[in-house]
Amino acid sequence: MFSLARCCQLITTATRLIQRFTSSSTNRIDFPFFKTDDFFQSDETTFEHLPGVTRVLGATKPVEVTLRLLAWKKKMISELGEAGFAKMQQETLDAGKFCHKSIEDYLNGVPLKDICVESSAENLWESVLPHLNDITDVRKVEQRVEHPILGYKGYVDCVAKYRNEWCLIDWKTSKKVKRNLEDCYDDPLQIAAYAGALNVTSPVQDQIRSGLIVKIYYDRSAATAFNLNSFALEFYWEQWLRRLAQYRKGSVRTKMKEETVADFLSIASKVYGEK
Repeated sequence: MFSLARCCQLITTATRLIQRFTSSSTNRIDFPFFKTDDFFQSDETTFEHLPGVTRVLGATKPVEVTLRLLAWKKKMISELGEAGFAKMQQETLDAGKFCHKSIEDYLNGVPLKDICVESSAENLWESVLPHLNDITDVRKVEQRVEHPILGYKGYVDCVAKYRNEWCLIDWKTSKKVKRNLEDCYDDPLQIAAYAGALNVTSPVQDQIRSGLIVKIYYDRSAATAFNLNSFALEFYWEQWLRRLAQYRKGSVRTKMKEETVADFLSIASKVYGEK
Protein backbone atom coordinates (compact mmCIF):
# COMPACT_ATOMS: atom_id res chain seq x y z
CA MET A 1 0.00 0.00 0.00
CA PHE A 2 1.34 3.44 -0.94
CA SER A 3 1.08 6.63 1.11
CA LEU A 4 -1.79 9.07 1.24
CA ALA A 5 0.51 11.80 -0.10
CA ARG A 6 1.39 9.65 -3.11
CA CYS A 7 -2.29 8.94 -3.70
CA CYS A 8 -3.13 12.66 -3.63
CA GLN A 9 -0.33 13.32 -6.14
CA LEU A 10 -1.76 10.68 -8.48
CA ILE A 11 -5.26 12.12 -8.06
CA THR A 12 -4.07 15.63 -8.95
CA THR A 13 -2.31 14.38 -12.08
CA ALA A 14 -5.31 12.34 -13.17
CA THR A 15 -7.70 15.24 -12.55
CA ARG A 16 -5.63 17.56 -14.76
CA LEU A 17 -5.65 14.98 -17.55
CA ILE A 18 -9.43 14.58 -17.23
CA GLN A 19 -9.95 18.34 -17.37
CA ARG A 20 -7.73 18.64 -20.44
CA PHE A 21 -9.61 15.82 -22.13
CA THR A 22 -13.10 17.07 -21.42
CA SER A 23 -12.31 20.68 -22.38
CA SER A 24 -10.81 19.88 -25.78
CA SER A 25 -12.81 21.10 -28.76
CA THR A 26 -13.47 17.58 -30.03
CA ASN A 27 -14.90 16.24 -26.77
CA ARG A 28 -16.97 19.09 -25.36
CA ILE A 29 -20.67 19.51 -25.63
CA ASP A 30 -21.35 23.02 -26.92
CA PHE A 31 -24.88 24.23 -26.23
CA PRO A 32 -26.15 27.76 -25.57
CA PHE A 33 -27.42 28.68 -22.14
CA PHE A 34 -29.84 31.31 -23.41
CA LYS A 35 -32.36 30.15 -25.99
CA THR A 36 -32.98 31.92 -29.27
CA ASP A 37 -36.29 31.74 -31.12
CA ASP A 38 -35.16 29.30 -33.79
CA PHE A 39 -32.92 26.59 -32.34
CA PHE A 40 -35.33 24.69 -30.12
CA GLN A 41 -36.87 21.49 -31.38
CA SER A 42 -38.63 19.28 -28.85
CA ASP A 43 -37.54 15.68 -28.51
CA GLU A 44 -40.04 13.27 -26.93
CA THR A 45 -38.06 11.80 -24.03
CA THR A 46 -39.54 9.93 -21.08
CA PHE A 47 -38.85 11.91 -17.92
CA GLU A 48 -38.46 8.82 -15.76
CA HIS A 49 -35.59 7.50 -17.87
CA LEU A 50 -33.51 10.68 -17.84
CA PRO A 51 -30.59 10.99 -15.40
CA GLY A 52 -31.08 13.60 -12.69
CA VAL A 53 -28.74 16.55 -12.24
CA THR A 54 -27.71 15.38 -8.76
CA ARG A 55 -26.99 11.92 -10.13
CA VAL A 56 -24.75 13.31 -12.88
CA LEU A 57 -22.85 15.54 -10.45
CA GLY A 58 -22.47 12.71 -7.95
CA ALA A 59 -21.12 10.30 -10.56
CA THR A 60 -18.61 12.85 -11.87
CA LYS A 61 -17.49 14.24 -8.54
CA PRO A 62 -13.75 15.07 -8.52
CA VAL A 63 -11.77 12.25 -6.93
CA GLU A 64 -10.15 14.51 -4.36
CA VAL A 65 -13.61 15.56 -3.14
CA THR A 66 -14.59 11.92 -2.74
CA LEU A 67 -11.40 11.32 -0.78
CA ARG A 68 -12.24 14.15 1.61
CA LEU A 69 -15.74 12.78 2.12
CA LEU A 70 -14.40 9.32 2.83
CA ALA A 71 -11.95 10.71 5.36
CA TRP A 72 -14.74 12.67 7.08
CA LYS A 73 -16.97 9.59 7.13
CA LYS A 74 -14.23 7.47 8.66
CA LYS A 75 -13.62 10.12 11.34
CA MET A 76 -17.31 10.38 12.24
CA ILE A 77 -17.75 6.60 12.44
CA SER A 78 -14.75 6.37 14.74
CA GLU A 79 -16.40 8.94 17.04
CA LEU A 80 -20.05 7.83 16.84
CA GLY A 81 -19.90 4.21 15.73
CA GLU A 82 -21.75 2.81 12.70
CA ALA A 83 -25.20 3.05 14.31
CA GLY A 84 -24.57 6.54 15.69
CA PHE A 85 -23.34 7.78 12.33
CA ALA A 86 -26.38 6.35 10.53
CA LYS A 87 -28.70 7.96 13.10
CA MET A 88 -26.98 11.33 12.69
CA GLN A 89 -27.25 11.14 8.91
CA GLN A 90 -30.96 10.29 9.05
CA GLU A 91 -31.72 13.10 11.51
CA THR A 92 -29.86 15.56 9.30
CA LEU A 93 -31.80 14.46 6.21
CA ASP A 94 -35.12 14.60 8.04
CA ALA A 95 -34.49 18.11 9.36
CA GLY A 96 -33.58 19.34 5.87
CA LYS A 97 -36.70 17.72 4.40
CA PHE A 98 -38.98 19.28 7.04
CA CYS A 99 -37.42 22.71 6.50
CA HIS A 100 -37.92 22.48 2.74
CA LYS A 101 -41.57 21.55 3.32
CA SER A 102 -42.10 24.61 5.54
CA ILE A 103 -40.46 26.85 2.93
CA GLU A 104 -42.65 25.32 0.24
CA ASP A 105 -45.78 25.99 2.33
CA TYR A 106 -44.76 29.62 2.79
CA LEU A 107 -44.06 30.14 -0.91
CA ASN A 108 -47.43 28.57 -1.76
CA GLY A 109 -49.17 31.24 0.31
CA VAL A 110 -49.63 29.65 3.73
CA PRO A 111 -49.48 32.45 6.35
CA LEU A 112 -46.48 32.32 8.66
CA LYS A 113 -48.69 31.88 11.73
CA ASP A 114 -50.22 28.74 10.19
CA ILE A 115 -46.95 27.03 9.25
CA CYS A 116 -46.18 24.14 11.59
CA VAL A 117 -42.41 23.67 11.72
CA GLU A 118 -41.14 20.30 12.95
CA SER A 119 -39.01 20.62 16.08
CA SER A 120 -35.99 19.08 14.35
CA ALA A 121 -36.14 21.82 11.69
CA GLU A 122 -36.66 24.82 13.97
CA ASN A 123 -33.01 25.94 13.80
CA LEU A 124 -33.02 25.75 10.00
CA TRP A 125 -36.30 27.66 9.84
CA GLU A 126 -34.94 30.44 12.04
CA SER A 127 -31.87 30.60 9.82
CA VAL A 128 -33.76 31.04 6.55
CA LEU A 129 -36.73 33.13 7.73
CA PRO A 130 -35.17 36.59 7.14
CA HIS A 131 -34.56 35.74 3.47
CA LEU A 132 -38.13 34.62 2.91
CA ASN A 133 -39.26 38.19 3.53
CA ASP A 134 -37.26 39.26 0.46
CA ILE A 135 -39.10 36.89 -1.89
CA THR A 136 -42.07 38.11 -3.94
CA ASP A 137 -43.98 37.18 -7.10
CA VAL A 138 -43.42 33.45 -6.76
CA ARG A 139 -43.71 31.80 -10.18
CA LYS A 140 -42.63 28.20 -9.58
CA VAL A 141 -42.25 26.01 -6.47
CA GLU A 142 -40.86 22.46 -6.60
CA GLN A 143 -41.16 22.49 -10.38
CA ARG A 144 -40.14 19.42 -12.39
CA VAL A 145 -37.82 20.37 -15.27
CA GLU A 146 -36.05 18.49 -18.02
CA HIS A 147 -33.77 19.34 -20.91
CA PRO A 148 -35.27 17.48 -23.89
CA ILE A 149 -32.19 17.97 -26.08
CA LEU A 150 -29.33 17.31 -23.65
CA GLY A 151 -31.36 14.71 -21.79
CA TYR A 152 -31.36 15.35 -18.05
CA LYS A 153 -33.94 16.21 -15.41
CA GLY A 154 -34.38 17.75 -11.97
CA TYR A 155 -36.62 19.69 -9.61
CA VAL A 156 -36.39 23.46 -9.22
CA ASP A 157 -36.93 24.71 -5.67
CA CYS A 158 -38.25 28.12 -6.63
CA VAL A 159 -38.45 30.76 -9.35
CA ALA A 160 -39.41 34.15 -7.93
CA LYS A 161 -38.25 37.70 -7.37
CA TYR A 162 -35.57 38.10 -4.72
CA ARG A 163 -35.20 41.76 -3.78
CA ASN A 164 -37.11 42.66 -6.95
CA GLU A 165 -34.96 40.59 -9.33
CA TRP A 166 -36.19 37.43 -11.05
CA CYS A 167 -34.02 34.42 -10.25
CA LEU A 168 -33.94 30.68 -9.79
CA ILE A 169 -33.55 29.89 -6.08
CA ASP A 170 -32.09 26.76 -4.51
CA TRP A 171 -32.26 26.07 -0.76
CA LYS A 172 -29.25 24.20 0.66
CA THR A 173 -28.71 23.16 4.28
CA SER A 174 -25.24 23.15 5.80
CA LYS A 175 -23.60 22.50 9.15
CA LYS A 176 -20.78 24.90 8.33
CA VAL A 177 -21.07 28.57 7.47
CA LYS A 178 -20.13 29.22 3.84
CA ARG A 179 -18.16 32.42 3.24
CA ASN A 180 -17.60 32.20 -0.52
CA LEU A 181 -19.33 30.78 -3.56
CA GLU A 182 -16.34 28.46 -4.02
CA ASP A 183 -17.30 26.80 -0.73
CA CYS A 184 -20.58 25.69 -2.30
CA TYR A 185 -18.85 23.08 -4.48
CA ASP A 186 -21.31 21.81 -7.14
CA ASP A 187 -24.30 23.92 -6.08
CA PRO A 188 -23.70 26.61 -8.76
CA LEU A 189 -23.52 23.91 -11.45
CA GLN A 190 -26.86 22.56 -10.27
CA ILE A 191 -28.42 26.03 -10.50
CA ALA A 192 -27.04 26.49 -14.01
CA ALA A 193 -28.28 23.06 -15.11
CA TYR A 194 -31.82 23.79 -13.89
CA ALA A 195 -31.82 27.27 -15.40
CA GLY A 196 -30.62 25.89 -18.74
CA ALA A 197 -33.45 23.35 -18.75
CA LEU A 198 -36.00 26.06 -18.02
CA ASN A 199 -34.58 28.39 -20.67
CA VAL A 200 -34.67 25.86 -23.49
CA THR A 201 -38.42 25.41 -23.11
CA SER A 202 -39.37 29.00 -22.25
CA PRO A 203 -40.05 32.06 -24.41
CA VAL A 204 -37.06 34.35 -24.82
CA GLN A 205 -38.66 37.04 -22.65
CA ASP A 206 -38.97 34.57 -19.75
CA GLN A 207 -35.34 33.44 -19.69
CA ILE A 208 -33.68 32.85 -16.31
CA ARG A 209 -30.77 35.30 -16.09
CA SER A 210 -29.75 35.03 -12.45
CA GLY A 211 -29.63 32.46 -9.68
CA LEU A 212 -29.56 32.40 -5.90
CA ILE A 213 -28.09 29.77 -3.58
CA VAL A 214 -29.35 30.11 -0.01
CA LYS A 215 -27.25 28.23 2.54
CA ILE A 216 -29.34 27.44 5.62
CA TYR A 217 -27.57 26.54 8.85
CA TYR A 218 -28.34 23.99 11.55
CA ASP A 219 -27.07 26.26 14.35
CA ARG A 220 -29.59 29.06 13.62
CA SER A 221 -26.93 31.31 12.06
CA ALA A 222 -28.45 33.68 9.52
CA ALA A 223 -28.60 31.97 6.13
CA THR A 224 -26.12 33.12 3.49
CA ALA A 225 -27.38 34.09 0.03
CA PHE A 226 -25.04 33.79 -2.95
CA ASN A 227 -26.12 35.60 -6.10
CA LEU A 228 -25.21 34.36 -9.57
CA ASN A 229 -25.60 36.92 -12.34
CA SER A 230 -25.95 35.99 -16.01
CA PHE A 231 -22.17 35.95 -16.49
CA ALA A 232 -21.72 33.55 -13.58
CA LEU A 233 -24.56 31.32 -14.79
CA GLU A 234 -22.97 30.98 -18.23
CA PHE A 235 -19.60 30.19 -16.60
CA TYR A 236 -21.11 27.42 -14.49
CA TRP A 237 -23.25 26.26 -17.43
CA GLU A 238 -20.06 25.46 -19.34
CA GLN A 239 -18.74 23.50 -16.35
CA TRP A 240 -22.04 21.63 -16.15
CA LEU A 241 -21.79 20.70 -19.84
CA ARG A 242 -18.32 19.25 -19.23
CA ARG A 243 -19.59 17.18 -16.31
CA LEU A 244 -22.55 16.01 -18.39
CA ALA A 245 -20.21 15.04 -21.23
CA GLN A 246 -18.04 13.20 -18.72
CA TYR A 247 -21.08 11.34 -17.41
CA ARG A 248 -22.18 10.39 -20.92
CA LYS A 249 -18.75 9.04 -21.83
CA GLY A 250 -18.54 7.06 -18.62
CA SER A 251 -14.88 6.33 -19.23
CA VAL A 252 -13.62 8.58 -16.45
CA ARG A 253 -16.02 7.37 -13.77
CA THR A 254 -14.64 5.08 -11.10
CA LYS A 255 -16.82 2.63 -9.21
CA MET A 256 -15.79 3.00 -5.61
CA LYS A 257 -16.94 1.53 -2.33
CA GLU A 258 -17.46 4.50 -0.04
CA GLU A 259 -16.47 2.81 3.18
CA THR A 260 -12.99 3.85 4.29
CA VAL A 261 -10.00 5.77 3.04
CA ALA A 262 -8.14 2.46 2.98
CA ASP A 263 -10.69 1.09 0.51
CA PHE A 264 -10.18 4.15 -1.67
CA LEU A 265 -6.41 3.81 -1.64
CA SER A 266 -6.67 0.18 -2.66
CA ILE A 267 -8.94 1.03 -5.60
CA ALA A 268 -6.80 4.02 -6.58
CA SER A 269 -3.77 1.74 -6.90
CA LYS A 270 -5.65 -0.29 -9.54
CA VAL A 271 -7.07 2.74 -11.34
CA TYR A 272 -3.74 4.53 -11.69
CA GLY A 273 -1.58 1.44 -12.14
CA GLU A 274 0.55 1.84 -9.03
CA LYS A 275 2.68 -1.28 -8.51
